[in-house]
Amino acid sequence: MRTVVHYGLCSLAYSGYVLHGLHQLAAKKLIRLEISRTVPADLRAAAGNHPHMQMTPVFDAFDGSSRTRFCIDNHDKADFVHPELINAVDHYFKLNHNPEVLEDLNLAASQREKIVAFQGPISPIRPSRWHHRPSLRTSREMAWGRRDILRRIRHLQRLPRYEDLVTRRSMAKTIDVVFVNRIYREPHHQPINDFRYEVGSKLAAHPDINARVGFIGPGVTGKFLRYAVDENTPDEHLDQLASSRLGIYVWGTHRCLSFKMCELLALGLPVVGQTIPQDQRNLTRLPHLAEQFAYDDSQELVDAVVVALDDTEWLLDRSRSNTSVFDENLAPMPSAKRLIDHIFSAGS
Repeated sequence: MRTVVHYGLCSLAYSGYVLHGLHQLAAKKLIRLEISRTVPADLRAAAGNHPHMQMTPVFDAFDGSSRTRFCIDNHDKADFVHPELINAVDHYFKLNHNPEVLEDLNLAASQREKIVAFQGPISPIRPSRWHHRPSLRTSREMAWGRRDILRRIRHLQRLPRYEDLVTRRSMAKTIDVVFVNRIYREPHHQPINDFRYEVGSKLAAHPDINARVGFIGPGVTGKFLRYAVDENTPDEHLDQLASSRLGIYVWGTHRCLSFKMCELLALGLPVVGQTIPQDQRNLTRLPHLAEQFAYDDSQELVDAVVVALDDTEWLLDRSRSNTSVFDENLAPMPSAKRLIDHIFSAGS
């Protein structure tokens, strides 16, 4: 049986989604999944201590005696490729993939050929079957420090399960929209922050929208303080999203695919949001997504929210469509299946 081995170099927040899908494929006897408690020396040397590795799960796939190594780069920036890891893998999947941006990087042809667009989005979840808990032996063999151990314990305690998303679809809708977003403090985040403020303030001021608007994070100063709220637990966050009639999507940092996209679609919410960035044309080909993710002007976005909220039939139809699109194309198992199909077909 074909075998996939996962190495614990990455934060569970970035590896859990695909791992859950791989667990589901293993339960159907389509693959065998192993969670390694050690890391090969050559892989550890390539990964180094680069913070980028926290967002990049790495796997080995075995088909008989043939091994294929691959990673999934979930980093926000389209213009970054791990300089050593790309030489240590056969396939370098990139969530925020933009061929035009990659052209500007000083990559060899052999490196460029390895880079493949990973059709997102993903969400930080804890795989339902997860037994790789920090222990003295594991921590020593994985070279985890105290910070690594505490991060993993926190994720095991706080990350929602995939079932926590989909079971909330039937929650009663008690508010029109929930727009609570993180505000960052670095100067290059300012355009993202300002757009979030424009949308949030217009939603809050609109007489025909029952909205909960809030900002959290280290950048909540100045004008953002007007809408400052306490940060919710993951369960509280999902409860609020699931109780809204309409989801609102805005870009993540560096125009990346935000976790919020996955959450909104998994909850089966109709959406009004910004365009889908990077090389994610396969997403916009899915039914009705291009129509919903179409507004990069804050006033046009809020105007579209008003129109959508006034059309009960549209809300119901897009809710059904988004639920179907997610379950059939973007849920953990179909996402993992596309990945594995690519790996094994490329090796055949």
